Amino acid sequence: MTGEYTESGGEKALSYHLNNKKTLSHSDCINIINNYTYDVISIWNHDGNLAFVSNSLKQVFGYKLSDIQMKSWRYFLPRSDVKLILDEYKDKHEHQQQFELQIRHSKGHYVWCEIRIIKCFNHEKECPYFIGIVRDITERKEVDRLMTHSEKMAIAGQLAAGIVHEIRNPLTSLKGFLQLIQSGIAQKDIYFDILIDEIEKIEVITSELLYISKPTTNRVQCESVNSMLFEVIELLKPQANLKHISLEMHIDNEEHLIIKCDRSQIKQVFINLIKNAIEAMDAKGLIQIIAKRQDEHIIIDVVDEGIGISQDHIDHLGEAFFTTKDTGTGLGLVITKQILERHKAKLQVFQNKEKGSTFRIVF
Repeated sequence: MTGEYTESGGEKALSYHLNNKKTLSHSDCINIINNYTYDVISIWNHDGNLAFVSNSLKQVFGYKLSDIQMKSWRYFLPRSDVKLILDEYKDKHEHQQQFELQIRHSKGHYVWCEIRIIKCFNHEKECPYFIGIVRDITERKEVDRLMTHSEKMAIAGQLAAGIVHEIRNPLTSLKGFLQLIQSGIAQKDIYFDILIDEIEKIEVITSELLYISKPTTNRVQCESVNSMLFEVIELLKPQANLKHISLEMHIDNEEHLIIKCDRSQIKQVFINLIKNAIEAMDAKGLIQIIAKRQDEHIIIDVVDEGIGISQDHIDHLGEAFFTTKDTGTGLGLVITKQILERHKAKLQVFQNKEKGSTFRIVF
């Protein structure tokens, strides 16, 4: 996750001592780390072996120093996260990065943590070592999970009317063709093909609705932007059709765009933005979903023909409980921004020249 790292008690105490003492001894530093911060601070050598860890290790993860002295840092992380960190720090330069990862507790379960890892070098600039600052964010993750689940359920409820309408049409066709077949009409093979098509329509809609209600995962892998957008558009077409709104997808040069992401979370972002565009339009019209590659970035625009958003409102979008809708909560864009931050992506909002707004995602 990107963003500002809030200064901890230990860091504040260290700043105070630096400002009020001409010199800071080695024992002063150890005292500050062990007595003024709840964060777990550790130092690891270039082989991945522990050189130092603060006393808060016991309080946060339940380990004694003797439990971990002979263990590599790899032991405490899932295998996929080990690869993520190794890939991030494989160059030979000083570097720091922030992650949200799960760390193994002494009792066997995993604890969600915000981790800042700083890669440094010795005086000869030969052997690197790593400083880890680890903060338990279990409570924050639970709040995020509840917010996301609440928003998902709200979306599922709002989609219900359109989905019922969309399912009723193929069901009517199924009933009619089954009655024709039952009456003994010839050329049944043609009707079987139509029946299968109608059943597949229902299957797509219901499977996507179930997808919304699934718990949020944290599986990051290479995913197709094209297929994610197609699936989301198919899901939201019934709601758009009720308002006589067309959804059109345009992929620049028909290119197959790939991003590294958690599929369920990014689909949630697409659902939130396209659903907002539908709700922003009071009359029939067109919503364009445009995906393209620009330099090293992939850009997805959701362009509506609604009444537009004033600059004053744009400045407040993404704040909890700020909304321009009569029945909205403002949580949809809060969750959207959080997901994009975790994926190192940005959300931008523009007023269109003629009418409506554009919500842009930049990966």
